[in-house]
Amino acid sequence: MDFTRGVIAALIQTYETVPVAERDSLEMRIRLLQDQLAELKRLSGARSHKSDDLAWVDIWRPRGPAE
Repeated sequence: MDFTRGVIAALIQTYETVPVAERDSLEMRIRLLQDQLAELKRLSGARSHKSDDLAWVDIWRPRGPAE
């Protein structure tokens, strides 16, 4: 799960730097991975820890239309 969260974190950082017109497909990939991560957690019984450095990855959502 840590690997998946690392991938999601990298995609989110990339998302913040790409032009707005190119963000839709990247956002869909991020959400798909978040859903898969949530399912992995559910199946494994893993719990999120608020102090976890990558906990923000689980709940990230885009800010809306940019500039």
